Amino acid sequence: ERRSSRMAGALLLGLALYVAIAALAKLLAREGENFSALGVAITILAIPIMISLSAAKRRLSESLQSISLRADAAQGTACWYLSVAVLLGMTLQALIGAWWADGLASLVIVVFLFREGREAWLGRHCC
Repeated sequence: ERRSSRMAGALLLGLALYVAIAALAKLLAREGENFSALGVAITILAIPIMISLSAAKRRLSESLQSISLRADAAQGTACWYLSVAVLLGMTLQALIGAWWADGLASLVIVVFLFREGREAWLGRHCC
């Protein structure tokens, strides 16, 4: 359990680092998201799937008292948060030219990713 929790924590912390670097690069370059109809469709489909999957994992983690499964549920939550951020960013960019919206939303999500990754790494985040 401890090893699995640490691996999940490391993945969340790695994702936090990647999202932070990508968001900062977009903001510094003053670039928004590129629009893709297929990308939007996949992103829209991912949201309800990831919400239900991460909720199911969270419930199971509580019944099993599993820190590593709770961290895995957090990864699913991060996935749908990022999907919402991408949709919001593309919508604001298309409507009002807010190229910065996706990058800013992504930086907010980094806080969640870091917190969840740290808790999983330390083995303190459970049920």
